[in-house]
Amino acid sequence: MLMSVACQCGHVHDMSCSKFPADVRSSQDIMATLSLCATRVENLQLPRYEALKQLLVQILDYFLVCDVSEAQSDDEQKVNIESLQKRLVLLEEYLLNLPRNAEDRDRLLACGYSIKCWQQPCRITVKTDGRRSLEENMRQALLACYREYSELLKGLGIAKTSVDGENVLVDHLFDEMLPLSDLKGRRAVAVRLIDHHSSTALSTRAIDRKIALLAEEDRIESEFESQSLAPIEAKTFSVVLHTSFFDCAQCCGPKLIGCYAPTGEHCERPIEIGLRQDSGFVSIYDENGDEIENAELLFADEGCYVYKAYSNGHPYDTAEVWVSMFEALLKGTEPFVPSVIIPMYHPNQQAWNMIKRVVDTEMVGSELTCRPDFSPEWKTYYDYRPERIRCGSDVVLHPGFSVDRRGHERRALMRQKSRLTKDLGGEMFDSVIQEMLKHDWLKRFRFLGKYIAQFVSHFVTQGRVNNAILLNGFDYDRWRKTQKAGKVPLKIEIVEQLSSYVVGEVLSYCVHVDVSQLFATSRKRFFELKNFVSKRLEEASSDAALRRKYREMLDVLGVSTRVVSIQHLPTALGEELMHYIFRNEDRVWRYRGGRDGCETLQQYLGFLRAPSSDSGVERHVVVTKPAAFAGMAVFCCPPGGHPDDDQKVEDLVAYAVGEYVPLKETGIVCSTDFAYEVVTAWVHPRFRGLNLSIQMYCAIMEKSESSFLLCDTVLGSFEHIVTSRHLFRLLLRLHLLRYLLRKREESYEVITQDGHREKFERLVVYTTPVVVALKTARWLRSAFDYCGRTHVWMVAAPIIATGAWMLYRYWH
Repeated sequence: MLMSVACQCGHVHDMSCSKFPADVRSSQDIMATLSLCATRVENLQLPRYEALKQLLVQILDYFLVCDVSEAQSDDEQKVNIESLQKRLVLLEEYLLNLPRNAEDRDRLLACGYSIKCWQQPCRITVKTDGRRSLEENMRQALLACYREYSELLKGLGIAKTSVDGENVLVDHLFDEMLPLSDLKGRRAVAVRLIDHHSSTALSTRAIDRKIALLAEEDRIESEFESQSLAPIEAKTFSVVLHTSFFDCAQCCGPKLIGCYAPTGEHCERPIEIGLRQDSGFVSIYDENGDEIENAELLFADEGCYVYKAYSNGHPYDTAEVWVSMFEALLKGTEPFVPSVIIPMYHPNQQAWNMIKRVVDTEMVGSELTCRPDFSPEWKTYYDYRPERIRCGSDVVLHPGFSVDRRGHERRALMRQKSRLTKDLGGEMFDSVIQEMLKHDWLKRFRFLGKYIAQFVSHFVTQGRVNNAILLNGFDYDRWRKTQKAGKVPLKIEIVEQLSSYVVGEVLSYCVHVDVSQLFATSRKRFFELKNFVSKRLEEASSDAALRRKYREMLDVLGVSTRVVSIQHLPTALGEELMHYIFRNEDRVWRYRGGRDGCETLQQYLGFLRAPSSDSGVERHVVVTKPAAFAGMAVFCCPPGGHPDDDQKVEDLVAYAVGEYVPLKETGIVCSTDFAYEVVTAWVHPRFRGLNLSIQMYCAIMEKSESSFLLCDTVLGSFEHIVTSRHLFRLLLRLHLLRYLLRKREESYEVITQDGHREKFERLVVYTTPVVVALKTARWLRSAFDYCGRTHVWMVAAPIIATGAWMLYRYWH
């Protein structure tokens, strides 16, 4: 059989496969669908789908070898089109003769379905204003991604798990109504469960799929971030009802999110839906003809049952598109379907809200009459089994349904971000061009403006010179013909002179720019400049002017930051801050298996309050536990603001969060019952180099009620901490650090996204001497400013000597 051989050899993926009939090879759409079917067959590894797999191969073999009498014509294209159309008709007749298909169609026709459902599928075009629903669309896209974890867990034999102290069934782990923060927390729980079962035989596929889902989540978040910057424009969408085999098989392609994707957990479903007479898809296509959203349909006796819509992560509000399609299905004297049954919040939240304004939910529930499973050989998968129309929850649309759109305004769910017209590279390019026009020899090359702009942009973002941009863009032969007779410089000489001039102008801009003013007017350009100077110093570390400018930029950042105690923030701001920290830690740790005990939002909010010892929530039973101390946060004042102004979460640049834990867990015997453990710490990449982490740790030492600090750090980072502050370097020279660092041992290791192993070590620090030293240094600094250096040392020297002697006696 041709298809059997093709699938086994992988030739379906070759668009020029010579084994296929000429009419099939002539259609790119058919060949693409065959390739998609082959991918789905390759991923049908589970034994329970072996019968479906064999049926698909049998059907496609028939499609390729069925008798198609070719018309006699010299027009090969016309012959191929006619032959292919006949081949498709024969395939649908073949499918109609499969067990139960003819019976299902006759039953549905008797219930009020139109024959047009199978012979003339509904197709409409809808114009919208391009309004977006970014926040909800991203939640729905991620929800579709997360629900695959439930299938992976069930495949590993896990039926339920604990979330925030409650047992939750895996089927209900990612509930439709959960906010995004809760969904992310539950995803972290699922990832940890999959990793903990990594030694089982079934786990290899689950681990691979988990990695793919995490990558898909990154892509969704990145795309929605970029989409929020795009301008709003009117859009035209095409909506089609699919019921034929090839139409259904090409749905849910690689770009759509969900378990029906070609490599998804239930990649067989679009194929099975195409085989049946009582199922179909409604697909939405954008102006480029790409499928951006679809929903599965099940034709029950009572009406067409609509399942949840899945998308490719697009930003648009498709409520009007869905409503228009439902109107078209129920329009006229012979509607396509007797009714449309829409469960709560289906096909998406926006469409449901639009429909609910004109249609009430059903007052009385009723059973759905349908045959969910197509074959006794396998059990058909659904998001949930179609059983009934729920009273008070679902709505039923009847023929003549229509929504009055006059005066209808929809509120955008997410404020759109304004677009920036020029970045730092664009501004530098303008400056370079203005200077070029002042020189006659440079003015001749202003036609290279496009390539000079690319050169400047690459130089600013990468910190390296790339003359290839100018060499490839400069049509030297054409330019040479326009020059007067005489000696003309070589192309490489011209490019090197232009490159040298542009680089000099860019570096001159960097050296002379007022970084304080730049920070106040545009943080984005300020950090672009800081990034460029940092990268440039890696290439030219001896540039003293750039080093001074970089130090000046760090000083500007240092002055604008303020370290505050999270516990002293207003309650609402503290909780908002924990929401942000939860989302940020989720991004950092999602590929590393998550943090044990810090998977959900509620666990992070718990840092703000000290639960009672008998609450059942606390990890350790205690007698007298210090008041809650969530840690420290660093804020950057907005442009034109002051560090003492009220703080906002969007100004957060660093944090260190923790809680009190029993000291006996560290193995140290001391009269103190508790130590303060820093659970997580983070510094924004733009603010690294300011020693903000050291500032936060020192502030925690001073403000906590414990004499011991616990933390896990990347192996080797302790040495970097010691060399980054004068106080610690002094303690190192005096050989006193060993008295401060009471314990140092290996902690754990994680595997990062790129496959590298990252090892951590646990440190137990005795904080009392550090606090004394910090306060002494602060007092000396103030005294120096007030009295002068000589008088202060006359008083301070005996005090410092006495303190050092007392600490020595204490340690020994």
